[in-house]
Amino acid sequence: MTLARTIAANAPFAVRETKRAIRRGLALDVREAARLEAHAQAQSIAMDDAREGIAALLAKRPPTFTGR
Repeated sequence: MTLARTIAANAPFAVRETKRAIRRGLALDVREAARLEAHAQAQSIAMDDAREGIAALLAKRPPTFTGR
């Protein structure tokens, strides 16, 4: 339960994409898996949650993720 709570406290998009990458990554070759991961990272960094995570880290406070 502790691990589940830790995962659930993260940005929803990042958690969803990480789970998706793990599931599909097993069936892909390394280059294709890396290409898809790079695409997901580019999407993630453009989101409000990414900015919130960075701001929270710099302010030394817990982040408040919205899923956007």
